[in-house]
Amino acid sequence: PPAAEPQFPSSYATDCDDTDDTIYPGAPDPLDGIDQDCNGRDGSDHNTLYVKSSNSSDSNPCTFAQPCRQIERAVQTSSDTKKQIAIAGGSYSRFTVGGNRTLKGGYDNAFQTSNGLNVSTVDGAKDPARDAAFAALIRDANNATATEIKTLTFRAASVPNEENTADGGLSTYGVIVSNSATAPLIEDVQVFGGTAGMGRKGADGASANQIAAPTGGRGVNSKESNNSCDDS
Repeated sequence: PPAAEPQFPSSYATDCDDTDDTIYPGAPDPLDGIDQDCNGRDGSDHNTLYVKSSNSSDSNPCTFAQPCRQIERAVQTSSDTKKQIAIAGGSYSRFTVGGNRTLKGGYDNAFQTSNGLNVSTVDGAKDPARDAAFAALIRDANNATATEIKTLTFRAASVPNEENTADGGLSTYGVIVSNSATAPLIEDVQVFGGTAGMGRKGADGASANQIAAPTGGRGVNSKESNNSCDDS
């Protein structure tokens, strides 16, 4: 009798690239601009949080269908099992991140490509708790896997009239890395500086001397002239 037809799992029918054995339904899908798991986008809801500037809300769970509005919210929602954050082009507020999180921007609104055509910009602002302005703060990154920041643009705030708590000019930064034993991986990132506050004013000058100047001395005696007068 003829050999039985081989039986394949039904998911094989949806394999989106038979020429690449790393691409198949359910494959690991890091944020690299490639759809490895054949779900039509980069990343997947079981390991990725999604952020975009339109049709989004910070009350959403940061899924592909219900993305968050701000990066900060996605960082707060992340965990060690859901640590990838995909960010569509648009403008976003400053954020703080630490640990083994991966943030990648520049995606289109369908999160299919990250090719530099969609710019994800993070605008700096004053943080009273840190007594400075910044766009991104990477801190407490002490995991074996580094924090990764990719394809984002950071713009430091301009705060020329702001003071810090010591009455000096407020400092402003694009990206701060603080208290981290593991150096972050920063890739395809642009950072633009801002204008910091004015420096602290100098000390007041000393008061003028109030003691009166001494009186002048006695003038010298006049001298007689040796010239004679001719009145002829």
